[in-house]
Amino acid sequence: MQSQPITRETIPTAFYTVPSACRILHVQPRKVNRWVCGYEFVSSADGVARRSGPILLTPVYEAHNVTLITFEQMIEVMFIDTFLQRGIRLPVIREAAKWLSLVCGSVHPLAVPNLFTYNGRIIATKNIDAIVAGVAPDGVSPDAVYIDLAKMGQIVIGATVEGLLARVDYENALDPTRFWPIGKDRDVVIDRERSFGRPLDPRSGVPTNVLYGMYKSGETVESVARWFGAHRKAVRDAIDFESTLGYRSFLAA
Repeated sequence: MQSQPITRETIPTAFYTVPSACRILHVQPRKVNRWVCGYEFVSSADGVARRSGPILLTPVYEAHNVTLITFEQMIEVMFIDTFLQRGIRLPVIREAAKWLSLVCGSVHPLAVPNLFTYNGRIIATKNIDAIVAGVAPDGVSPDAVYIDLAKMGQIVIGATVEGLLARVDYENALDPTRFWPIGKDRDVVIDRERSFGRPLDPRSGVPTNVLYGMYKSGETVESVARWFGAHRKAVRDAIDFESTLGYRSFLAA
């Protein structure tokens, strides 16, 4: 996959360096670079140099030799990492992404809603109208019908399925718009339409690194909240979030 330069006409509403996205998601940059850019390797079978392409279907951006990914691509990276942790192999994820993109018409198929793991082995998608309309057998709830993407469209009747999307908000059924990195009960959100996707307090709009930076300078939670017109809980949540990133400024990486 070729990268594309950022211009005034093509600049996305939210974008991240790979290191900054990895700090938010707690994923190793080396892995993410392989998923979004692909990598070269020497085959152990014949000693020939080969290339494995990226899993993402859309090209990354590049500015001053730095790779940048969009908000939607960061959400896809989060799910790729989650699927791998659930024991799903990369070739399965790769083929599932291609198949789901064709069915749903999304260029970010691994960021669409209703993705699940099933029995810890396969990727499945539930209740996407374009796929499952009319396929539920008699007496079976449509909520229990899944498409086994690992088998490219085979219908699966699932009893227990674990959702992976509790921290993502969507619009237009397919487009991720907001990501709550430490949960929707905490006052930290990454919104692709606000502040170029920087983590912020959803009420006051103050970036979390700004709240955290003032607290680290010696101010109390109460004084930081008063200065920025934020709730004390929002300041505490910003401190909790930023302290897990391991660096001071979100834009530093």
